[in-house]
Formats: sequence, structure tokens, C-alpha cells
Amino acid sequence: MRFVFDYRLPTGSPWVMIFSAENEVKAEEYVRNLKEKYNYQEVSAIHSITTIEDLYRLYFPKSTSDMVS
Repeated sequence: MRFVFDYRLPTGSPWVMIFSAENEVKAEEYVRNLKEKYNYQEVSAIHSITTIEDLYRLYFPKSTSDMVS
């Protein structure tokens, strides 16, 4: 399964991470480890995605319908 979340580094830089995990429990564990070990801050909810369109709907909701196929 593929997942995505956004976060800020301790320096304040915003980022988005896309990653794979076996299931939602493993995904949550992975993100928890990132927060503990690397001090990721302002971590959003973890979203499951299956297509690139899912990613666009999460981060660019108004422009999805305007995209060219």
C-alpha cells in the first residue's frame, strides 16, 4: 500500500513524503519512528493513496479537474 503525509523539519522546511508499507498499522509505526528519531514536526494525518490522482486530490483539490489527461 502507498501512503502520504506532510510535515515540517526542525528547520521549518515543509515537505511531503510518499512511502509504501504493508498496511496502515505499519505506516503509522513508520511515521511514529520518524517523529521520534528525526524530530519531524507538524505531521499531518497519514492518507492511503492508490493513484497519482489521489495525491493531486489531497494537495491540489481545485486543479484536479483542470488537468490534461
